Amino acid sequence: MSGCVLGEGVLSREHSAEYYRARATEMMEKAQQASTKDVRVAYLNLAQKWKEEAEQLEAAAKTDESPRGKKRSGHEPRNA
Repeated sequence: MSGCVLGEGVLSREHSAEYYRARATEMMEKAQQASTKDVRVAYLNLAQKWKEEAEQLEAAAKTDESPRGKKRSGHEPRNA
């Protein structure tokens, strides 16, 4: 998991949502192969967290792309 930064429940935006979804899929596969219920539950919990991070990243990206969510460059008129 190199390059990821954990902080207050949010992973770094260094990776795309697809990256996080791939990690979720990987954890689901490991859960299916787990030898004990406890290990399976742990992998399923990790998969859920990766999925949530992907969803948060996608939601943030949509907000950034929407006209309301656009960040001002400081060169627009205030009423723009």
